[in-house]
Amino acid sequence: MGKKQKIWRVDMNFIEPLTSARAEGVDSYSHKLNYYNPQFPNGLMGVSSYKSVLLKNIYPNIDILFYSIGTQFKYDYIVNKGGNINQIQFAIDGAQKVVLQNNIITMKTPYATIHDNIPKSYGVKDNKNAPLNLHFTKSKNNIFS
Repeated sequence: MGKKQKIWRVDMNFIEPLTSARAEGVDSYSHKLNYYNPQFPNGLMGVSSYKSVLLKNIYPNIDILFYSIGTQFKYDYIVNKGGNINQIQFAIDGAQKVVLQNNIITMKTPYATIHDNIPKSYGVKDNKNAPLNLHFTKSKNNIFS
């Protein structure tokens, strides 16, 4: 019998996002995937997969790009004209301990320590990306902005 894997889930839950936000795949892979599970006993065939996912308007005029580099999950905020970066708030749930130090959120679980650096953040000005100098702040109950 194979070795059992132990997993632990940590969630990043956005506070009061727009319910009208929509996800778009970015840079699709050439291959398609097939899934078989109880909901699709005959299979869900030819499903596209993407290198990244853009969540449009999670807050008014603010998008988030999710992607991975190697085994690390990353995200970037895109603040479009009229967006207010102060609207972005998220809660970290599931970690045993969460610490903010030197602009790095450290989440401890029984099996690993996860470090979340401030994401690349930029505004769009004259159709070009303009970097924003941001930092994390922590309030009660592991809520960050």
